[in-house]
Amino acid sequence: MVVSIPAPGEETYLGDGLYVSHDGFQVQLRADGGDRMNRVFLEPSVLREFEEWLKRLGRDSAGG
Repeated sequence: MVVSIPAPGEETYLGDGLYVSHDGFQVQLRADGGDRMNRVFLEPSVLREFEEWLKRLGRDSAGG
């Protein structure tokens, strides 16, 4: 199975109204809520911490 890496700025829909993109450095999560849009930017060190948090929950970044 070949997995392509999205280009910087290209959004990917994750589900439940959540989208993800990157700019080559940080990851952006975007959620649309009616007339509002919320964004969170995760720089690499914060993204690693989030991945570690998921592992502690018994999940990994691949959804396991």
